[in-house]
Amino acid sequence: ITLQGLDIFDANVYMPGMTMIGSGPGAVSGNIVSIDNSPFDPKEKLIFLYSNDSIVAYDHTDQLGYFEFNALPLNTYTLKAEIAGHYSSLAQINLTENQALVSDIQIEISSSGVFGLEDLPVTNISDLRLYPNPVENAINIRIKATVSESCILKIISSTGAVVTELTVTLQAGDNKINLDAGNLKSGLYLLTCLSENDSKPGTLRFIKK
Repeated sequence: ITLQGLDIFDANVYMPGMTMIGSGPGAVSGNIVSIDNSPFDPKEKLIFLYSNDSIVAYDHTDQLGYFEFNALPLNTYTLKAEIAGHYSSLAQINLTENQALVSDIQIEISSSGVFGLEDLPVTNISDLRLYPNPVENAINIRIKATVSESCILKIISSTGAVVTELTVTLQAGDNKINLDAGNLKSGLYLLTCLSENDSKPGTLRFIKK
């Protein structure tokens, strides 16, 4: 540990002991994602697996931020990233006989500690979905409308900036829309859909790789 600066004269290092657990049929995997679009390298980041507030396992992410834990006993666990200078959301997982394998867990990383952009329901639009998530180059949007009407689609960054906006005409029933996402930076985004007869937009969030 190298200390630099006249005002830094001491460093306290706390190394918690790891509680040993047995093995089982459970497995957990997922990715870490930055939600504030700040520069962030996802590789070689430390992920802790907790049980009853005790660390029971850890893993380092690969170059894409992927992590996995295998041979876990069936139990309730909490996942958290340990990254200097960043906040981490907590992901809680309950491994049971009916669901022993849990994948696609997303641990959100933020430099500000602000989390919780929730999906909001829609009214005249009975179903709003997007795939894949995380997004690479294209966003596929499925909108099921109860009536024929126009809809304003917006993609909003985690800082509140509108990066894409367009108006589409919806037919009653299923509608499929494709949007180019190749120019989006990596991070968390919101997709909002406001129909002409609704006062509040439907909102989904997605991750751009």
